[in-house]
Amino acid sequence: TQQRSDFIFPFIRGSLRFRQVIWFPVRGSRLLDDLRITATVKVLKFHLTESGLFAVLPWLTMAISANVGGWIADSLVRKGVSVTVVRKIMQTIGFLGPAFFLTQLSHVDSPAMAVLCMSCSQGSDAFSQSGLYSNHQDIAPRYSGVLLGLSNTAGVLAGVFGTAATGYILQHGSWDDVFKVSVGLYLVGTVVWNAFSTGEKIID
Repeated sequence: TQQRSDFIFPFIRGSLRFRQVIWFPVRGSRLLDDLRITATVKVLKFHLTESGLFAVLPWLTMAISANVGGWIADSLVRKGVSVTVVRKIMQTIGFLGPAFFLTQLSHVDSPAMAVLCMSCSQGSDAFSQSGLYSNHQDIAPRYSGVLLGLSNTAGVLAGVFGTAATGYILQHGSWDDVFKVSVGLYLVGTVVWNAFSTGEKIID
Protein backbone atom coordinates (compact mmCIF):
# COMPACT_ATOMS: atom_id res chain seq x y z
CA THR A 1 0.00 0.00 0.00
CA GLN A 2 2.81 2.38 0.88
CA GLN A 3 4.58 1.69 -2.42
CA ARG A 4 1.37 2.30 -4.32
CA SER A 5 0.75 5.64 -2.59
CA ASP A 6 4.35 6.70 -3.28
CA PHE A 7 3.49 6.59 -6.97
CA ILE A 8 -0.16 7.64 -6.99
CA PHE A 9 0.03 10.72 -4.78
CA PRO A 10 2.71 12.60 -6.77
CA PHE A 11 0.74 11.85 -9.92
CA ILE A 12 -2.60 13.00 -8.46
CA ARG A 13 -1.02 16.21 -7.17
CA GLY A 14 -0.54 17.10 -10.83
CA SER A 15 3.19 16.72 -11.28
CA LEU A 16 3.78 18.05 -14.79
CA ARG A 17 6.78 15.80 -15.18
CA PHE A 18 4.61 12.74 -14.66
CA ARG A 19 1.84 13.97 -16.89
CA GLN A 20 4.16 14.90 -19.74
CA VAL A 21 5.47 11.37 -20.26
CA ILE A 22 1.86 10.25 -20.65
CA TRP A 23 0.65 13.28 -22.59
CA PHE A 24 3.50 13.53 -25.11
CA PRO A 25 2.76 10.27 -26.95
CA VAL A 26 -0.57 11.87 -27.94
CA ARG A 27 1.39 13.68 -30.62
CA GLY A 28 3.66 10.68 -31.04
CA SER A 29 4.50 8.12 -33.64
CA ARG A 30 1.15 6.29 -33.87
CA LEU A 31 -0.73 9.32 -35.13
CA LEU A 32 2.18 10.25 -37.37
CA ASP A 33 2.29 6.73 -38.79
CA ASP A 34 -1.39 6.98 -39.70
CA LEU A 35 -0.88 10.31 -41.44
CA ARG A 36 2.20 9.22 -43.37
CA ILE A 37 0.72 5.99 -44.61
CA THR A 38 -2.73 7.37 -45.39
CA ALA A 39 -1.37 10.38 -47.23
CA THR A 40 0.99 8.23 -49.28
CA VAL A 41 -1.76 5.84 -50.31
CA LYS A 42 -4.52 8.39 -50.91
CA VAL A 43 -2.57 11.25 -52.45
CA LEU A 44 0.21 9.46 -54.37
CA LYS A 45 -1.70 6.22 -55.06
CA PHE A 46 1.31 4.38 -53.64
CA HIS A 47 0.27 1.01 -52.23
CA LEU A 48 2.71 -0.21 -49.61
CA THR A 49 1.56 -3.83 -49.90
CA GLU A 50 2.65 -3.87 -53.54
CA SER A 51 5.92 -2.01 -53.19
CA GLY A 52 8.18 -4.77 -51.90
CA LEU A 53 11.40 -3.53 -50.32
CA PHE A 54 10.30 0.10 -50.40
CA ALA A 55 7.64 -0.63 -47.79
CA VAL A 56 10.30 -1.98 -45.43
CA LEU A 57 12.77 0.91 -45.71
CA PRO A 58 11.05 3.30 -43.24
CA TRP A 59 10.93 0.61 -40.56
CA LEU A 60 14.49 -0.53 -41.26
CA THR A 61 15.64 3.07 -40.95
CA MET A 62 13.75 3.35 -37.67
CA ALA A 63 15.44 0.24 -36.24
CA ILE A 64 18.90 1.47 -37.19
CA SER A 65 18.27 5.01 -35.95
CA ALA A 66 16.96 3.78 -32.59
CA ASN A 67 20.26 2.00 -31.98
CA VAL A 68 22.31 4.94 -33.22
CA GLY A 69 20.32 7.28 -30.99
CA GLY A 70 20.87 5.03 -28.00
CA TRP A 71 24.60 4.94 -28.66
CA ILE A 72 24.76 8.73 -28.96
CA ALA A 73 22.75 9.22 -25.75
CA ASP A 74 24.93 6.79 -23.79
CA SER A 75 28.09 8.41 -25.14
CA LEU A 76 26.92 11.86 -24.06
CA VAL A 77 26.09 10.62 -20.56
CA ARG A 78 29.51 8.94 -20.27
CA LYS A 79 31.16 12.22 -21.26
CA GLY A 80 29.45 13.97 -18.35
CA VAL A 81 26.45 15.54 -20.04
CA SER A 82 23.51 15.50 -17.63
CA VAL A 83 20.75 12.99 -18.25
CA THR A 84 18.24 15.84 -18.39
CA VAL A 85 20.11 17.56 -21.22
CA VAL A 86 20.54 14.29 -23.10
CA ARG A 87 16.84 13.47 -22.87
CA LYS A 88 15.95 16.96 -24.10
CA ILE A 89 18.32 16.73 -27.06
CA MET A 90 17.15 13.30 -28.15
CA GLN A 91 13.46 14.07 -27.80
CA THR A 92 13.85 17.38 -29.63
CA ILE A 93 15.24 15.43 -32.58
CA GLY A 94 12.37 12.96 -32.15
CA PHE A 95 9.85 15.79 -32.42
CA LEU A 96 11.32 18.25 -34.91
CA GLY A 97 12.63 15.63 -37.33
CA PRO A 98 9.24 14.03 -38.01
CA ALA A 99 7.61 17.46 -38.06
CA PHE A 100 9.96 18.66 -40.80
CA PHE A 101 9.66 15.59 -42.99
CA LEU A 102 5.90 15.57 -42.52
CA THR A 103 5.78 19.01 -44.14
CA GLN A 104 7.89 17.71 -47.01
CA LEU A 105 5.65 14.69 -47.51
CA SER A 106 2.77 16.95 -48.44
CA HIS A 107 4.76 18.35 -51.39
CA VAL A 108 6.33 15.25 -52.95
CA ASP A 109 5.08 14.04 -56.31
CA SER A 110 6.63 10.58 -56.59
CA PRO A 111 6.53 7.35 -54.59
CA ALA A 112 10.33 7.33 -54.29
CA MET A 113 10.37 10.74 -52.62
CA ALA A 114 7.49 9.69 -50.40
CA VAL A 115 9.48 6.68 -49.20
CA LEU A 116 12.50 8.91 -48.61
CA CYS A 117 10.45 11.31 -46.51
CA MET A 118 8.85 8.47 -44.59
CA SER A 119 12.23 6.86 -43.94
CA CYS A 120 13.76 10.10 -42.68
CA SER A 121 10.69 10.78 -40.58
CA GLN A 122 10.71 7.32 -39.03
CA GLY A 123 14.44 7.53 -38.50
CA SER A 124 14.32 10.81 -36.61
CA ASP A 125 11.24 9.68 -34.70
CA ALA A 126 13.27 6.72 -33.39
CA PHE A 127 15.43 9.12 -31.38
CA SER A 128 12.45 9.35 -29.02
CA GLN A 129 13.52 5.94 -27.72
CA SER A 130 16.46 7.71 -26.08
CA GLY A 131 14.32 10.64 -25.03
CA LEU A 132 10.76 10.24 -23.84
CA TYR A 133 10.72 6.46 -23.64
CA SER A 134 13.93 6.24 -21.62
CA ASN A 135 12.73 9.04 -19.36
CA HIS A 136 10.27 6.71 -17.62
CA GLN A 137 13.21 4.84 -16.14
CA ASP A 138 14.90 8.08 -15.12
CA ILE A 139 12.08 9.65 -13.15
CA ALA A 140 10.48 6.55 -11.60
CA PRO A 141 12.67 3.44 -11.88
CA ARG A 142 10.35 1.11 -9.97
CA TYR A 143 7.24 2.35 -11.77
CA SER A 144 8.64 2.81 -15.27
CA GLY A 145 6.50 -0.06 -16.54
CA VAL A 146 3.34 1.61 -15.24
CA LEU A 147 4.28 4.93 -16.82
CA LEU A 148 5.14 3.27 -20.12
CA GLY A 149 1.81 1.46 -20.10
CA LEU A 150 -0.04 4.72 -19.53
CA SER A 151 2.02 6.40 -22.26
CA ASN A 152 1.24 3.68 -24.78
CA THR A 153 -2.44 3.83 -23.87
CA ALA A 154 -2.44 7.57 -24.49
CA GLY A 155 -0.71 6.98 -27.82
CA VAL A 156 -3.27 4.41 -28.93
CA LEU A 157 -6.15 6.72 -28.00
CA ALA A 158 -4.45 9.50 -29.92
CA GLY A 159 -4.35 7.27 -32.98
CA VAL A 160 -8.07 6.54 -32.66
CA PHE A 161 -9.22 10.12 -32.16
CA GLY A 162 -6.56 11.52 -34.47
CA THR A 163 -7.83 9.42 -37.35
CA ALA A 164 -11.36 10.70 -36.78
CA ALA A 165 -10.08 14.28 -36.55
CA THR A 166 -8.16 13.81 -39.79
CA GLY A 167 -11.34 12.75 -41.56
CA TYR A 168 -13.17 15.80 -40.22
CA ILE A 169 -10.41 18.17 -41.34
CA LEU A 170 -10.33 16.63 -44.82
CA GLN A 171 -14.07 17.16 -45.18
CA HIS A 172 -13.56 20.88 -44.66
CA GLY A 173 -10.01 21.34 -45.91
CA SER A 174 -7.02 19.54 -47.38
CA TRP A 175 -4.06 17.38 -46.44
CA ASP A 176 -2.02 20.54 -45.95
CA ASP A 177 -4.38 21.50 -43.13
CA VAL A 178 -3.95 18.09 -41.52
CA PHE A 179 -0.17 18.35 -41.69
CA LYS A 180 -0.20 21.89 -40.29
CA VAL A 181 -2.15 20.78 -37.23
CA SER A 182 0.20 17.85 -36.67
CA VAL A 183 3.31 19.97 -37.08
CA GLY A 184 1.83 22.53 -34.68
CA LEU A 185 1.39 19.84 -32.05
CA TYR A 186 4.97 18.73 -32.49
CA LEU A 187 6.25 22.29 -32.08
CA VAL A 188 4.21 22.80 -28.92
CA GLY A 189 5.45 19.47 -27.63
CA THR A 190 9.06 20.48 -28.26
CA VAL A 191 8.69 23.72 -26.31
CA VAL A 192 6.91 22.11 -23.37
CA TRP A 193 9.30 19.16 -23.25
CA ASN A 194 12.37 21.37 -23.13
CA ALA A 195 10.79 23.64 -20.55
CA PHE A 196 9.66 21.02 -18.05
CA SER A 197 11.27 17.62 -18.65
CA THR A 198 13.89 16.25 -16.29
CA GLY A 199 16.20 13.29 -16.14
CA GLU A 200 16.32 13.37 -12.35
CA LYS A 201 14.61 10.77 -10.22
CA ILE A 202 11.27 12.00 -8.87
CA ILE A 203 10.33 8.93 -6.86
CA ASP A 204 12.28 5.79 -5.96
